[in-house]
Amino acid sequence: MKAAGLALLLLALGTAEGAGQELSGRVENAGHGVAGVPVTLHRVTPDSSGVVAESRTGADGRFEFSPPPPAASGFTVYFATAEWQGVRYFGPPLHPTDGRGDYRVEVFDTVAANAEGSSLRVVRRDLIMLPEADGGWEINEVLRVENGSKRTLVSTGGMPTWEFRLPAGAGAFEVGDGGIPANRIQRMGARVLVSAPLPPGSHDAVVRYRLPRTRSALTLEIKQPTRELGLLVREPSPRLRVVGLTRVADERLAGERFTRYTASQLEAGARVRVEWDGSAAPLAPLTGAVVVAGLVLLGGAGLAVRSERHR
Repeated sequence: MKAAGLALLLLALGTAEGAGQELSGRVENAGHGVAGVPVTLHRVTPDSSGVVAESRTGADGRFEFSPPPPAASGFTVYFATAEWQGVRYFGPPLHPTDGRGDYRVEVFDTVAANAEGSSLRVVRRDLIMLPEADGGWEINEVLRVENGSKRTLVSTGGMPTWEFRLPAGAGAFEVGDGGIPANRIQRMGARVLVSAPLPPGSHDAVVRYRLPRTRSALTLEIKQPTRELGLLVREPSPRLRVVGLTRVADERLAGERFTRYTASQLEAGARVRVEWDGSAAPLAPLTGAVVVAGLVLLGGAGLAVRSERHR
């Protein structure tokens, strides 16, 4: 787990105090205990994180740990993971003072992604356009995909569990700090391929790339139905013409002013195009990182609600 992610987790959970006590739990599949599953206990403090105990479930799927005491500051979080059918599943974060008699880690049967790809839905995709000093643009994207089935989608035969497309001309591609591990996301031309297992529920991917000053437009082709698509453009920006999205508000985020455009219920085959003329003042590097982190933590819509709006 990366340091930035740990800091955000700890801030979200708050401070807790208390001595260690027995942690008992159960690994379940469809409500039934699963025997023989390796279970690992992790501890997170302001100064360190790592494995503190390992076990294996009994015949009824139950396991038990004796967690080490919390950090001297009392700022400590525990969580357990279970490995089943080649996939790691995470239990909920736990304070030292939380009850410890009914901890659950849910695991799921697996299925090849290409056999059940229709269960995936892009529930939100946000693009943050940030001007660069040389006239180009840095583009940050936060994508949230949802597996609506009861099974974990896995990669087989070299096929990705999920993929999406970048606009033409995208360069300097990087993977950011989202819920999907960076080493399971790779670019192949205009395609971005995800090979990580996708359990039921939602998953976030964060990528960034650059459009050079020689380009004057961004065209985004929608390959999968997308529930919500958002565009945030830092102001002042060049004069824009946006096709396929509706301007809804000006927002102040991380001390900067952005214009937001949105669209909903986009069908496969839809296209969004942004054209511009000229360049804008460059953005402080930290601002983009703060906006992206907010989108990941709150979801795109949540960030809009909590920002300062100017209509």
